[in-house]
Amino acid sequence: MTRRRTARRARSAFTMVEILVALTIFTVIGTALVKMLLIQSTSFKRDVTSRRARSGSRGSVNLLISDLRMAQDTLGVDLANDSTVVVKVPVVFGMVCEASGSATTLAMVRADSFAMADAKYGGYAVRSSSSPFHYTFVPRATASNAMTSGNSSKCTGLGNPVRADTVTLGGSTGAIQQFTPGTSSSNTAVGQPAFLWQYITYRFRYDPTMKARALWRVACGADTISTGSQCTREVVMGPFSKSARFNYFVNTSTAQSQDSSVKTAPSNLNRIRGVEIVLAAISPDTVGSSRGPASATTTTAVFFKNVRNP
Repeated sequence: MTRRRTARRARSAFTMVEILVALTIFTVIGTALVKMLLIQSTSFKRDVTSRRARSGSRGSVNLLISDLRMAQDTLGVDLANDSTVVVKVPVVFGMVCEASGSATTLAMVRADSFAMADAKYGGYAVRSSSSPFHYTFVPRATASNAMTSGNSSKCTGLGNPVRADTVTLGGSTGAIQQFTPGTSSSNTAVGQPAFLWQYITYRFRYDPTMKARALWRVACGADTISTGSQCTREVVMGPFSKSARFNYFVNTSTAQSQDSSVKTAPSNLNRIRGVEIVLAAISPDTVGSSRGPASATTTTAVFFKNVRNP
């Protein structure tokens, strides 16, 4: 009787083989679970980096379109290559009250205060009376080019008064402004549209903070391109790969060639009728065993005008 109880007690414990088998099973299950968690974590990180890359390419589009679509197709582009485009962007609109070679008086509509906070004064432009598609641009290049408060009588003492300055926007009205030098009265008629403009530069260049290429926006006044005390600079979005660039739609003799962009801007910048922006964004980091950061490319196009007068 004693021997049987001892044998039962001995059989109630785990043998070494059973323990090793159990450990092996738990190891296999644990390894599978860890591997599954790592795969899910890597997949999640890749999804996040892909979204960040797509966000980088899409986030720049709205600002680019709002600036570039306002440019004129004649004398509106100052510089164009694969990494940089410089355009004259309207800031405040108005109408001509008086025009002469010495001074031009405009009735300006009050602009949005948010838009004006970052705006620079690069010059003014008036639409030519001889061509409804062309504007005469007068840059603020020297100290003699001035913008001062004008006399309201120049706008009210007309047979057909011009009072664009009475238009109210956001609780504020416009103003009468006088600009020197003026534009020729033979080419500028009273009542023609006019606007103040600034230089806007978009440029793909290296950003030391991101340690990669970024899209920069530079707003300038009297100074052209992107240098001088009249400029403000900001990084719009990034990082971007080396394939991010600007292409151009060029006015040519055949309609078919106008539908395709070219990588090289023409020497005559007035032939440019639109800009194609290739936003090849990349994520700021690399996930796991990936050879490089995730990438996402958004391509969009902005045309200056629907109707062009060569």
